[in-house]
Amino acid sequence: MSEDFVNGDDTDQVSIGWARLARGDLQGAESAFRLVDATSAGRPDALTGLAQISLARGDWARAAGLAGMAARASRSESQHAGSHAALGRALLRLGHSEAARAALHVALLHDPLHIQANADLADALIALGRLDEALNLVDAIVVLAQTDVGLRLKRAQILGFMGRHDEAAREFRVIADLRPDDPAAAANLGAGLFVSGDLDAAAEALDQAVRIGSATPETLNNIGLVAMARGDLGRAGHALHDAHQATPADPRIANNYATVLQELGSHAEAERLYRGIAGTKDGLEASRAGFNLGTLMLGSGRWSEGWRFFEQRLALAIPAGSGLPDWRGDSGTGCVLIEAEQGLGDVIQFARFLSAAAARVPVVVRLPETAAGLLDMIPALRAFPPGHIRTADAECVARCSLLSLPAILEAGAPSNAPYLATGPVGTRSPGTEPVVGIVWRGSPRYRFDRRRSLQLAQLAPLLATRGVTWWNLQRDVDVPGLRSVDLTTLKATADAIMACDLVIAVDTAVAHLAGALGRPVWLLNRFGGDWRWYDAPHSDGLAPGGWYRDLVQFQPEQPSPPPGCWEDVILHVGRALRARFGL
Repeated sequence: MSEDFVNGDDTDQVSIGWARLARGDLQGAESAFRLVDATSAGRPDALTGLAQISLARGDWARAAGLAGMAARASRSESQHAGSHAALGRALLRLGHSEAARAALHVALLHDPLHIQANADLADALIALGRLDEALNLVDAIVVLAQTDVGLRLKRAQILGFMGRHDEAAREFRVIADLRPDDPAAAANLGAGLFVSGDLDAAAEALDQAVRIGSATPETLNNIGLVAMARGDLGRAGHALHDAHQATPADPRIANNYATVLQELGSHAEAERLYRGIAGTKDGLEASRAGFNLGTLMLGSGRWSEGWRFFEQRLALAIPAGSGLPDWRGDSGTGCVLIEAEQGLGDVIQFARFLSAAAARVPVVVRLPETAAGLLDMIPALRAFPPGHIRTADAECVARCSLLSLPAILEAGAPSNAPYLATGPVGTRSPGTEPVVGIVWRGSPRYRFDRRRSLQLAQLAPLLATRGVTWWNLQRDVDVPGLRSVDLTTLKATADAIMACDLVIAVDTAVAHLAGALGRPVWLLNRFGGDWRWYDAPHSDGLAPGGWYRDLVQFQPEQPSPPPGCWEDVILHVGRALRARFGL
């Protein structure tokens, strides 16, 4: 007999309702549960079923009300587990994380192995910032349900939130192995490997996702990001174009597409996309688009508007913990705390604005340990009275980021005159070899490090140049044939740079330091490159410009991936080096 004509008691109807719910028949399930509620009002398992139907329909408030009624009426272990699990899930969707945690805790007291309740409790703990507890919870239940993909996805998510990206990638690998024919599993693996920095494996996993499934916009987006990080801008551009065409209203994908257009030199189209996103109400992506737009403007010399949009980066960062109000640039307000932001190169680059800030107010400058001694190398700061510029904590009335000084001070184009000074400039006696310092790689933690850094072997044609004494300005590595120098402090590195006739460096803090000291520096810059170098002179004889008076950049002419893109650049640098010193 069909279940639609069962004339049994309410328990039969409840069973029918849950069977229908399990196969996705929400309307049929609701009919069965309502029939029970009509004859046995307040029966908890029927109310829980109705709550689950409301959850499936996204009606969180109704689900919470029904589950709450079921929880109050529950008597058995299973009834309490089911009703409190549904209540916890509904409260979680409504944003009541602590109340959800409490309800889910009760559910698990009655059924510790309730998989969905464990997963939801992990989400509640994540929302409450209790990541260690969330991970411990998921670890315990995964042991009992090792093939549950949902739990393993949750575990990978938590590990990612904790910054343990390598472990998250390994979890995604387990999921992909459990579901070898699932394109979503391969796509998640590719995304996890990308975040962990394993770019080649990420590209392979994402390509696998396309082969066994389809090129979804999300997968295309990740393919584009991985290709961009690997330096294959052509493929990145095609993938992100297709992702954007498929989902033109997605601001995240539009931002990524605009970024690769900016890298490829299509600045007008990139600006159009950035402005469109920045004008929306999507807070995070609007801020990211505004910040990207600011870098594009600054790179093209539109300083006033560029500095204003550049401030949008602050919405993307962890808020400062000083508790002080933001400094708006007014004079006579008392001492202002100026805090470093981002990497050492940024600190060196923006240190040029400190004297202008100090001309308005006394300042406390808080720098990272890597920048120790930097203030002593800024001659303009010596003009201020003792105590006007301090590095130790003092009572301050306001704060600002070092990188915000140009916007706050309403700076125009930055001067490219040297603003740092240290030991004397090295003088080369007639007949002696020129000293050339060299840096060939940056921090591997930088997402685009593969594009900016070189392998030492790639420099072999350059280092074979006769008549040059090579100094190793690369920290923590000794190389036969390169003279090792003291790089233990910023001051020691600056002294070594001053003793060089020329510095050749990839896009790292050393390039900024050499430029700020006024020493000749040749920048080996990736195609597209960072906005800071857009208007720096190229080796083809363009007039000087940019942030540093004596910096010239050498770039690949095509957006080809490394290492091949550097071959002609290195040969070009070698010819220019021989011409400069008459070798």
